[in-house]
Amino acid sequence: MTNVPNNDIHTTVNEDIVRYAWLGQCGYSFKYMDKFIFIDPMLNDCLDEVGNSCRHYPSPIDAAQVACDFYFATHAHIDHLAPETAQKIYIMNSNCKFIVPSGVVEIARGLGIQSESIIGIKPGETITLSEGITVTAVSTAHPNHVYEDKPEMSVGYVLKLGSKTIIHTGDGYLTDELVDQLKEHKGADLLLSPINGRECEVTKGFIGNMDAKEAAELAIRIDAKLVIPTHFDMFIGNTADPEELVNIIKERAPQIEARVPKLLNLYEL
Repeated sequence: MTNVPNNDIHTTVNEDIVRYAWLGQCGYSFKYMDKFIFIDPMLNDCLDEVGNSCRHYPSPIDAAQVACDFYFATHAHIDHLAPETAQKIYIMNSNCKFIVPSGVVEIARGLGIQSESIIGIKPGETITLSEGITVTAVSTAHPNHVYEDKPEMSVGYVLKLGSKTIIHTGDGYLTDELVDQLKEHKGADLLLSPINGRECEVTKGFIGNMDAKEAAELAIRIDAKLVIPTHFDMFIGNTADPEELVNIIKERAPQIEARVPKLLNLYEL
């Protein structure tokens, strides 16, 4: 992972380079060739029942100002398919395609996104989006895996950008099913895994995800080249220490790189 000057985000990159930035929580933006890709961006405020912000910090960018060719949501929770963010991006990017789990298509339509702009994807399905850009969906447990006989509501994405492979697990738990699905993608260039665990299921009443130990275990089991923690920073009362993942990887699998990203810093694969 290489730092690059932030003003280079709009520069067309060659087919061997992927540039990316962390937007907070599970949100990432990617630049490949001349295409802009967003996964799970939440670029708006979130208020509690008395009108106070639930966020530790405001959105680092304005959703109405971003260029976006492909918008991915791993599931329909508001910090992943954020209604205000999705609507602003849709209004400002008439050709943007919204890729969502097949069970979330109707929810996306309910935000005012027209059917021709939405691509529903099922676990195991691979779609070519543009030259050099393909995506494969994998089933993620959040809290359970959902298979063929029911609408798929939660997926992770294996994104192929040229020669680079990026895995974004959304809010998925570590399960044998997830590892089995990712076996053919061993050696991925970048793994993005949540780390704030499931304590919030008891203390806050909402669904959790992997913790740092489980995120490290997934990185080791699929032999990722680089693992970056996600989903640890945005919401008051639902945080985790990202350095824990880094320390576990250093101790158990020093051949894998693990780093804590800085908000909006531009990196290169």
